[in-house]
Amino acid sequence: MSVYDTDLTVGVAMLLADHGHGTWDPEGVYQPGETGIVLDLVPQTPDDVITLSAYGVDDDVTEGRSVVGVQIRNRATAGDNPRPARELAAAIFTTLHGRTQITLATGLRVHQINRASWTSGGQDSNRRWSMIQNFYADIYIPAKQLYPPGGMTP
Repeated sequence: MSVYDTDLTVGVAMLLADHGHGTWDPEGVYQPGETGIVLDLVPQTPDDVITLSAYGVDDDVTEGRSVVGVQIRNRATAGDNPRPARELAAAIFTTLHGRTQITLATGLRVHQINRASWTSGGQDSNRRWSMIQNFYADIYIPAKQLYPPGGMTP
């Protein structure tokens, strides 16, 4: 993981909160009835939660372009109806998919973000439905110089 991964997940968390999909609190403290937005670990509470996790997809050292995956797992209150989880996933998709040339609140420039896959997460042991989506974000990460000026010496 790098600072870029953190800037990406925190920036996406803030973007989702700005669009009304949940509440982003870096300390992870949420009031009853709020949809919490958290990083990495899926907490037991709140019932309604959006969890963001970054993972590597592809790095191009010659261009400094990286594709970083962001897995977004959203969970909705317990019950027999999976629709609330699906509707939240659809709203997240509408907010993120196809965005280009954006600068997140963390300052990270994202050239484009697109959904790569999605699936139902089913119900957990507390009967809370979830959806899982994977988004790919193209970002620029300056590559370190691999060889000294003038090339390699034996």
